[in-house]
Amino acid sequence: MSVTISIDAVPTGIFVAACYDATGDAVEIVRAEGYEAAVALASEHKTVCEDCATYGILASPVMDVEGFEVNLANTNARQLGATIDFDFGDDLYGACDPADLLGAVLIALAQEHTPIERYESRTSIFGVGARVIDCGFDATNYLSRIADLCVEAQRLGREVTWG
Repeated sequence: MSVTISIDAVPTGIFVAACYDATGDAVEIVRAEGYEAAVALASEHKTVCEDCATYGILASPVMDVEGFEVNLANTNARQLGATIDFDFGDDLYGACDPADLLGAVLIALAQEHTPIERYESRTSIFGVGARVIDCGFDATNYLSRIADLCVEAQRLGREVTWG
């Protein structure tokens, strides 16, 4: 599981659908106003693409804010929150004013934040078996990206969300 921290975005009414080329890269095949129009145009593509005819095509909404996302594993999100003294909640789902999160991030960056501590567990959750070694992670990169996200959210007058 993971947590994505992002700016509260609003759908634009435009929908896109993509097909994947031989290298696995997405290639936009449809961009239309409204879901129904996108699906209708995507249906035409199915007549020439065996993969899309077999597996279908998903039309996705275009949001007004894109590219400002930070994705963390649940454990890393909890450790990051504890390190910067910010509560992402028990279920790692919520929203806040960007100034609140930005304040916590800037304090951590000003304190020359070091990598999150490492830990070693000698047993699995079942009490026997696997030996798990977590090498920690350097939160500085995440903190810088979250700070940029918060600044953009403030500029737009939007909340920061996570889940």
